[in-house]
Amino acid sequence: MTSYILAIAAILILAACKTSNHKGDLSFTEKPNIVLIAVDDLNNWVGAWGGQAKTPHIDKLASQGRMFSQAYCVVPACNPSRVALFTGLRPENTGQFVNDGNFREIPAIVTWEQGSHSVLRNNWNYIHYKDSSEELYNQKDDPNEYVNLAIKPEYRNLMDQLKGFIPFDNFANKNK
Repeated sequence: MTSYILAIAAILILAACKTSNHKGDLSFTEKPNIVLIAVDDLNNWVGAWGGQAKTPHIDKLASQGRMFSQAYCVVPACNPSRVALFTGLRPENTGQFVNDGNFREIPAIVTWEQGSHSVLRNNWNYIHYKDSSEELYNQKDDPNEYVNLAIKPEYRNLMDQLKGFIPFDNFANKNK
């Protein structure tokens, strides 16, 4: 079953990739197409790496581009590696160090610009801007986000809790 899913994914990726006449020359001015395929527990079994799995579509894709062969995971377990890949956060920020736990319980964190973050958890959307201004919206009661609740003191504890999910190592000043 897994091999069928991999084959279908590889076919879709190959179909979506734009063909190039540059044959490995990255000195051209247009941006190169980059495809990242992340698979749990495949190890180095892909045929292109000399592995034992039959992966003709991935092998074909690998032969047409550059293959990155020195990949490392943040934690040698499936779930923490998957969570790190999906969120872009290290286990120190998500608290996911072992396979136990539900990925969906970790709040969605969106990073845009440098130093601005948005945390989505339950019905709340908390936004912290790089200039330290904040916004808080209850998406259940206010789905269009018209009323900024950050100015109300009764929501300070909730905002502090949501702010705790932001990876502040990206900020120059953690106290903002």
